[in-house]
Amino acid sequence: MTEFLPLCDVLFNVISLAGYFCDVVFDVVLGYALYERQKFAYFAAVIVIVSFSLVISQIVSIRWYLNKRKIRNASASSTGPPDAEANAPGSGSSLEKKKKKPNSLNAANGQSVAGRGEEAEGRMAPGGGGGASRTTEYSRYIVLALHVTQLGVLWRYAKLFVPVDLRHVKHEVRDLCMLRLVHAFCEAAPMLLLQLYVLVTLQSEAQLAAALKLKTLGHHHHHLPPSTALVQQTNLAEQQQKTFRDLNMVSATLSLFSVCWALASFSKNVRLQNVHRLVLTWLGVIFQFLWRLGTVISRVISLTVYASVYSHWRGQHTK
Repeated sequence: MTEFLPLCDVLFNVISLAGYFCDVVFDVVLGYALYERQKFAYFAAVIVIVSFSLVISQIVSIRWYLNKRKIRNASASSTGPPDAEANAPGSGSSLEKKKKKPNSLNAANGQSVAGRGEEAEGRMAPGGGGGASRTTEYSRYIVLALHVTQLGVLWRYAKLFVPVDLRHVKHEVRDLCMLRLVHAFCEAAPMLLLQLYVLVTLQSEAQLAAALKLKTLGHHHHHLPPSTALVQQTNLAEQQQKTFRDLNMVSATLSLFSVCWALASFSKNVRLQNVHRLVLTWLGVIFQFLWRLGTVISRVISLTVYASVYSHWRGQHTK
């Protein structure tokens, strides 16, 4: 029996989906902004981090999908055609065993008896086997195409916004939580460190450049009046610096939120049963998120300060 998820679970998935999507988009936008500012080393780092995270997430997701599909096909083929069971000698006792066997397989592999019945009916119907197999193959190709186009994680989220079987949705949510952890530690956490380091270093460079320009303007003030073009150029550079700083701060905030939210939502994987305890209460989620927020912020600030102060230990020298 399929039905919609409870409102609390839907809101939880909406927040997770929005955080994941916005984090990836703003990381890409930040990379483009770094490219425009001719920070090619930072731009290359952003592209490598984002690409690596997306590729790893899609590979893990498609492997899980293919493994579950293989298990489902194996368990469906083990049921056997129902007509042969009815005509076989001693079909009464064997039929009871066959009925018990799919139930045990359903409990182990998370497959519903209704779905098995539909597959059996498709095989029994004239010409139904070919149509069902073709539909299954088409769906497999569509899912593979979605993963190739880096939309596999979004496809998993979309499946939770349609009527689902609540007995098996726990496995889907568990997979999504694991994929969010992959994204958090492969993209969000490295990008957070890079964003804060770029924010600190470029801010110091901007202050140094502003001081030099003020000194230049003061020197011209004693001899000649400052040109209007020079003043406009200075104002434009300051405006661009402010826009880039705001973009960097928004992107860093989204990365921080993504890491903390992934760690907080991972607590949903503790229980393998009790679907009614699919997620924590909202109060528990908030406190879990605040706890992760404090631990992550302290570590990130420490690493950023160390990288900006002792930059010569990383093989670089400040100018």
